[in-house]
Amino acid sequence: PVYASPSLARLLMVEELAFSQGFGTLVHDDDRNDWFKALDRVSAMERSTERVEVRFRRTDDTWMWLDATLVNLLEDSGVQGIVVHLRDVDERRRLEMKFRHLAHRDFLTGVANRFALIEELRQRTGDRLRSSGLLFVDLDGFKAVNDSYGHATGDEVLIWVAGQMLGAVRPGDIVARIGGDEFCILCDEVADPSELARISRRLSEAFESPATREIVVGASIGTAVAEADDVNGLELLARADRSMYEQKRLRQKLR
Repeated sequence: PVYASPSLARLLMVEELAFSQGFGTLVHDDDRNDWFKALDRVSAMERSTERVEVRFRRTDDTWMWLDATLVNLLEDSGVQGIVVHLRDVDERRRLEMKFRHLAHRDFLTGVANRFALIEELRQRTGDRLRSSGLLFVDLDGFKAVNDSYGHATGDEVLIWVAGQMLGAVRPGDIVARIGGDEFCILCDEVADPSELARISRRLSEAFESPATREIVVGASIGTAVAEADDVNGLELLARADRSMYEQKRLRQKLR
């Protein structure tokens, strides 16, 4: 049998009967593995303690973060069970998530920043890395925009560029601003380089329209597809960077 205090039932806005099948039925799917691992560990040793933070479902189908301390009192004649102390940490966890989101966003354009891209590339290994592709986009002549029209207009152009890129990519692709006028697009499930070539063409077509009434933005776009001999995701970034500079040199020769 499972007993829950009236205060917990009020906190989660549930009837005490909802706990009859165990706390685990109320735990978020993404946290359930952590919950049951903590429960298994604490059950294995008398008077041991485990601590885990998980989301519990409330009656209105919202989720609340709770800090759970599990104590093994199975051998205590007065208890004979696992005691769970729960503490509301919802506001703290949501603030942490908000700050983490902001730390991974470019403050001007709202797309991912360099830190987020590097973190994602470092985490990719094996088949996930081998199916990845990267486009490296460098705006042509952007310094002249800042010099001629001012940084406020330059910021407007960067915001416009980010919007055009978001409109040209596939669902799930990651757009990131990694420098002043440098952007990257990280793509999943790239079967061959032609997929990146199609995205690159869409970008080039999107940049044909003026960013403002007076400014048309050009861009040099390099591409790289991960292969089995890639050491890691950072090498993929380096290859896309080199490809971009080759494209830039070619564009300059054709002028």
